[in-house]
Amino acid sequence: LAGPGNITLGSVTGPAQNLFVNMDTTGTAVATVQGPATLNTLTIQDSKGVTFQNTLAAQTVDIQNTTGLVEFQGATTINSLVTAAQGYGVAFTGAGNSIATDTSFLNTGAVTLGNGAADSIAFPAGLDTTAGPSGTNLAGTVATTNTQMDLGGTTMLDHATLKSGSGALNVASITDGAGSFALSLQDATPASTGPVAFGGPVTVNTVTTFGQPYSVAFLGGGTIDTDTSFLSTGAVTLGNGAVDSLTFTGGLDTTTGPSGTNLAGTVATTNAQMDLGGTTMLGNATAKSGSGALNVASITDGAGSFALSLQDATPASTGPVTFLGPATVNALTTFARPYSVSFQSSGTVDADTSFLNTGTVAFGNDVLDALTFTGGLDTTTGPSGTNLIGTVATTNTQMDLGGTTMLGNATAKS
Repeated sequence: LAGPGNITLGSVTGPAQNLFVNMDTTGTAVATVQGPATLNTLTIQDSKGVTFQNTLAAQTVDIQNTTGLVEFQGATTINSLVTAAQGYGVAFTGAGNSIATDTSFLNTGAVTLGNGAADSIAFPAGLDTTAGPSGTNLAGTVATTNTQMDLGGTTMLDHATLKSGSGALNVASITDGAGSFALSLQDATPASTGPVAFGGPVTVNTVTTFGQPYSVAFLGGGTIDTDTSFLSTGAVTLGNGAVDSLTFTGGLDTTTGPSGTNLAGTVATTNAQMDLGGTTMLGNATAKSGSGALNVASITDGAGSFALSLQDATPASTGPVTFLGPATVNALTTFARPYSVSFQSSGTVDADTSFLNTGTVAFGNDVLDALTFTGGLDTTTGPSGTNLIGTVATTNTQMDLGGTTMLGNATAKS
């Protein structure tokens, strides 16, 4: 196809057919193929845009020095897709799309992978939109087959599923923009073992995971609007640096599936319950839930030496905080708000600890529990009362307990 004006073509069939598009890019000429197309090679050399409105099957599609948008609207099956570092966009919409070979988009316009929830496209050998595109638009299902998927900054146009089987699934960032869309990660099949990582902010309505052994990592903050229960059985990482900030507005639960929860920065709900499974701190962290209950199965700073803040100084901070298992951290910070803090097992806090929260503080719920505040302990400033059972100790440092109620046999030693 060549010429300075718009061109419309019916169907193009025949396995030995080659189609070469070379139009006058100084004007506004676009090419449209209305009917089904079966080709050996499609080469787009110059145009202001090319649209395939029906099905396309081709061995090779080579999009070279062109502008505008190259759009595939029907079920498209391509063996090899070649793009160039030029300022055009590429869009695949509709269901049943497939590009067989490992595909890295180099064009610097946007890449659109679906525009409706029923759309689907498969890149069996792998997918990468990080090298060139100004953005990645996403809707429907985008999948690889046990191969790596790397998405650049992504905007959801509708509900979407990303799945890569055993391959790693990496997303630079993702947002549902002005919409309110659900994002599913991997699926419920045994093949779903590939780790999922978000390098930048995640701002979506809903995140759905499945009971398969893959990990999920949020490394750049964000906001998930709805109540989120992680079912994936690999680790869940909520931040990897002290400046990261994640909000699960409707609530958060990592107790059902994950083998562990990694924590750094701020993890918050908005007056909704937060339930964390066994947690390892990767940096200084804040956990806050407003008026919602905040429950932690256990927490440790591992080989590190990190500070944990509970709730914050805002009036919303009224939700009770409970450590169901051991709590082993360097420093513990509370705020002068009417919430309680309860340690129902053993643990060690290294630094001198003064509780400022004005609800009760409870140490232990069994005579075998043992808590050590190595650098010192003070419950006289804030708490309305101190409940005690088991052993509470400091290490050659002062202990000051406010009004105390024993819940069982207890030892206090300093």
